[in-house]
Amino acid sequence: MRHLYADDFFIEIHFMIFKSTSGLAYQSGVVKSLAFAAICTASAMNATGAAALDQEHNFDSGKFTLNCSGNCPQVTTKYRRSGKYALESTISSSSKNSQRTEAVVPGTAKFMQFNRDYWIGFSIYLPSGWRVPNDMEILAQIHRSTTGGGQPPFAIYSGSGTWKVTSQEWGGKQDWLLNSVYEDVGRWTDFVIHFKPSYTSTGILEVWKDGGLVAKRIGANTAKDSKGPYFKLGIYKGKYSAPTKTVYHDELRIASGPTARYSDVDPAYR
Repeated sequence: MRHLYADDFFIEIHFMIFKSTSGLAYQSGVVKSLAFAAICTASAMNATGAAALDQEHNFDSGKFTLNCSGNCPQVTTKYRRSGKYALESTISSSSKNSQRTEAVVPGTAKFMQFNRDYWIGFSIYLPSGWRVPNDMEILAQIHRSTTGGGQPPFAIYSGSGTWKVTSQEWGGKQDWLLNSVYEDVGRWTDFVIHFKPSYTSTGILEVWKDGGLVAKRIGANTAKDSKGPYFKLGIYKGKYSAPTKTVYHDELRIASGPTARYSDVDPAYR
């Protein structure tokens, strides 16, 4: 269900106060009408909100429709944010790829356009018995389009035992340390990312965790590649991490362009 935000805009009602020769009083001034604004907001959301949504993946078809990086994640009924299915990413000693089980956003929207606003929303579930590895671990990232290594322009890390958001480009790196991942084991954790990829001062990165803004960076946030970066989620770990790890994702939505906004992709408002 898409929620409406009445504070997106207001309708102003003007009125005046004056006294006529007959003694009758009239008023004038400005009143912001919330009720009327809510009605108008509904129309605005119907006109622009749905159009801004580029992709939606709740996995309720029961089929995996994204692309793979390393091992392919699977669709499962074991855990889900809503609906019937969620995405399960597992790495074990028997996995063909010992470091990656990730889903990549497919289609024409795979590579982000430089200087275009993107909003990405999704949920992560850490199951009971979750163990912190003794090496790097990423559960969602925006990856460079070029090959040859290098750190991702954006990533959500969990390997240290603390949620960590990282932003990186040629000129520097910035980290934000959040709460312990153990505080979120056994529950769905919601993330919303506002990312405007740029290798100049026009870049924007904003990250919300469970509705609270936890990271913000204005300026260059990706490398100057021939194509823009792309988004993927799942699990990517270091070579020496624990041999078996499983993580779940659900309610993946991507919106872009000038009309896109937080409420289009927030997993909590469906």
